[in-house]
Amino acid sequence: MRRRLLLAPVTLLTVLVLGLAIGLSPSSHAANVQPAPVTGTVQMQAELPEGGLPVAPAFVLLRRINLDPGGSMPPHSHPGLAMYRVESGTLAVTVSGKAVLSRATTDTATPTAGSDAPLDKEFRMRRGDTLVTWAQTPKTYRNPGDRPTKVLAAFLLPAGHQHPPTISYLNGSSSRDIKGVTPEFLGDAVAPSLPTGPSVVTVDRLKLEAAEPIPAFPGPDMMSVVSGTFDFTTVSGEMQVSRSADQSVVANPAAGTSFSLAKGDAAFFPNGIGDTTRPEQDGVLQLLRLIVAGTGESATPVAATEPSVIQIAAPPASASPAATALSTEPAATEAANPTEATTTEPTAEKATATPTQQAGKFKEGDVVSVTDDGVNLRSAPSTDADVVTSLTAGQQLTITGPSEQGGDYTWWPVKLVDDESVTGYVAEDFIQLVQQ
Repeated sequence: MRRRLLLAPVTLLTVLVLGLAIGLSPSSHAANVQPAPVTGTVQMQAELPEGGLPVAPAFVLLRRINLDPGGSMPPHSHPGLAMYRVESGTLAVTVSGKAVLSRATTDTATPTAGSDAPLDKEFRMRRGDTLVTWAQTPKTYRNPGDRPTKVLAAFLLPAGHQHPPTISYLNGSSSRDIKGVTPEFLGDAVAPSLPTGPSVVTVDRLKLEAAEPIPAFPGPDMMSVVSGTFDFTTVSGEMQVSRSADQSVVANPAAGTSFSLAKGDAAFFPNGIGDTTRPEQDGVLQLLRLIVAGTGESATPVAATEPSVIQIAAPPASASPAATALSTEPAATEAANPTEATTTEPTAEKATATPTQQAGKFKEGDVVSVTDDGVNLRSAPSTDADVVTSLTAGQQLTITGPSEQGGDYTWWPVKLVDDESVTGYVAEDFIQLVQQ
């Protein structure tokens, strides 16, 4: 049976129907709400005029879309905002309505200011390019290459009473026409209120070092785990926790409920979150974060409710995070994976690392993964060599030969698994063997 990519998440709507202490009315007092400083690396961003956001409540969905070579989505549209960023491979797209295309100037650069996408004419998107489509914009896309394509995607869609379908197939097509497209669940939630007036929706990538706090944000804030430890106990405020493994959602758990989030799990704070300290032993935590903020003097705040408060602490081994879970149907959407990491040049090859000097650690043909963001793939085994590209945590490489010594590092010749035309050398300190 083919899996529908945007099946309406019925249980999230049920959360609203059951009235889980979520206030649906925006604050009655006006304010000039400006977005908090973005602390992460921007992956994609949409600046919207008044009316650009759906009327709350709204589904907030974060996905990864994986397309096999030749994979394709038939003509379709969504009733709200849709944002896409190509993480690897090539995407051939055709749109027939309002859409903004932004090109990356380099493989890892934040996309440039966008312009209207070509209308009714197929165009190609490559790594780092982003596309924002407005409500009801018809679109179709496919993978024209011979390697897989990965796309990060975010959606804000109406979720109110008698809400429209989250996806509508066009020109006589249906879900049966989907070919070689697989979504990954990275976060599901319902925003009970959204800013009014002009707004900005941002998806960024946070890399928090050991003991670095989770940054505060005053509006709707979804954080999806990319890597690291995100264990916390609820203290106060409203929140929703979604899980990738079983596509379940816990809405507004009682104070004192403990969670241990794994890769692909997400926490959503509809009224924002305060600064949250993290202990040193938690190590590096990487998150994809989707935030929504009003801009301009005509904007109003999302609510007169205090931001959520959580305490970072590992839950007891016997804790059952899903004890109050609401089962969800296979979740809404169109999906995506971690993205290009940084817009700045990383320092050397991570200057704080200690070289391992283990020349026989890998062998030709081994598949390894990158252990950190911002790791340089260089043209030769030296920190003085040109940077071919900047690698991201979890990105996979194939060892193509024996290691070489260069300066203080052991270097391995590699090629990208998802694009074998990209080759170079990577320092051994920042790769690990992928268990087959």
